[in-house]
Formats: sequence, C-alpha cells, structure tokens
Amino acid sequence: RWKKVQHEGTVTWLASWVENVQNGIKYIMLNPSSKLKGEKDWKKYEVARKLKDRVDMIRRQYRDDWKSREMKRRQRGVATYFIDKLALRAGNEKEEGETADTVG
Repeated sequence: RWKKVQHEGTVTWLASWVENVQNGIKYIMLNPSSKLKGEKDWKKYEVARKLKDRVDMIRRQYRDDWKSREMKRRQRGVATYFIDKLALRAGNEKEEGETADTVG
C-alpha cells in the first residue's frame, strides 16, 4: 500500500519508506551513471559555464556591498565573499554520517 505520492524537486531520491527493524527511513536513489542523474549534473555545469563570465562583476558587487549603509547588503557581501574565497558549499545541512552528493 502506498502511503502518499509527492513531488519534491529538491531531492535526488525516487522513493522512501520506513523500514520495520529500527524504524529508519530508507531511500531508493538514482545510479550516478543513470541518464536522468547525468542530465541534472549537466544542467549544473551549464549554469557554472554561464557564471564564469560574470565572476568579476559578482566580486565587484560584493565588495561594493561591504560599504553599503544597509546592514543586509553588508551581510550579503560578507557571506558572498566567504562562499567565494573559501569555496563554501551553500545549501542544506547534511544529516550526521551522510556524505555529500554534490557535483561542482
């Protein structure tokens, strides 16, 4: 019996269920070599290709944001600087013991 069908565009799993031994959630994932997974990764690379031509403009913008009178813009500028210079991954936190499945 199906519990529910849902659309969640931010995850990479196809199905999940609660297993009956430890009541943990189990997932069915795409194989990394599958066509669908490859298409998602290709889209990420395409975005990166477009962004590479705008890096100088983005860096100029976050440096200008540091001097803004608005606290939010200064904070955004500092956060963007750290993401850029420390190569931080912006996104959701991972569960304890979970490995990153990111590309790029």
